[in-house]
Amino acid sequence: MVEAEIALFASPACASCRAAAEFLASRGVAFRWMDVTTGEEAYRLLLRYAGGPIVPTIVAYGQVMVGFDQTRLEQMLDGLQARADAFARAEEEEEELLRRSEIAAREGLEEADRELDAERRAQAERDHEMHDRDS
Repeated sequence: MVEAEIALFASPACASCRAAAEFLASRGVAFRWMDVTTGEEAYRLLLRYAGGPIVPTIVAYGQVMVGFDQTRLEQMLDGLQARADAFARAEEEEEELLRRSEIAAREGLEEADRELDAERRAQAERDHEMHDRDS
């Protein structure tokens, strides 16, 4: 599972919060428990995301789920995984293009070096012929 940036706004006394945490842990998802009963900043963020003091509220990459619905959360995580996989593929493709570009550039430099060497040899031969004619 993707190591997601997930925040679980929760209260220790909330059974649904614990169920959400257990579900995330069972899926191997890294998440941050935001205790809204002890953290003023966590409470302010909860109000911003949920529109009220509703726990659990789960925020994953900007997606907000108010309450705990295992099926919806699973779909949300699957969507996150699909996006993470697509991002990883895009990164791999970009790295491959970069590698190919570097190879092409290196080959181009090698070809340019060969052409320059050939030109230098030709010039050296012309210089040698001129020197022989002048002697």
